[in-house]
Amino acid sequence: MHSTRIQTLVAAALIAAGSLCAAASTFAGAVPGGPLSGFGHDLLWQERMASELGLDDAQQSAIEQISNQTRADAKPFIKVMFEQHKTMRALADAATFDEAAVRAQAAKTNAAMTELAVIHARSALAIRQLLTPAQREQMQQMHQHHRRPE
Repeated sequence: MHSTRIQTLVAAALIAAGSLCAAASTFAGAVPGGPLSGFGHDLLWQERMASELGLDDAQQSAIEQISNQTRADAKPFIKVMFEQHKTMRALADAATFDEAAVRAQAAKTNAAMTELAVIHARSALAIRQLLTPAQREQMQQMHQHHRRPE
């Protein structure tokens, strides 16, 4: 019974860490040197949005400033997330299970993830506020189109 509980906790911790790193990868393309930044991920997104929403030059410039600020704000938390994942992996691979250490590590990771969520929400709101009502509606439709069915 105790072994099953330990296996369940380790599995949950690994799933949580993996999920958090997957979420952080969303931001990783926004970080210079991140896995997607070399491919111009931000630039492609901004160009597509500008084209599909019919953004004017002032809107595009403001969105670029918001994106730059978002990258700067997110970068330290993304770095923390990847380091936390490495630590969680080491805890999961240890010869003995230390529940207190796993819980403490998960709490640190959750704190970084919370900060990334706040940064993302702040950025999304700032961008939406730059759009006209028609552009906001178009953006909402674009988001609905790209979401996975529930």
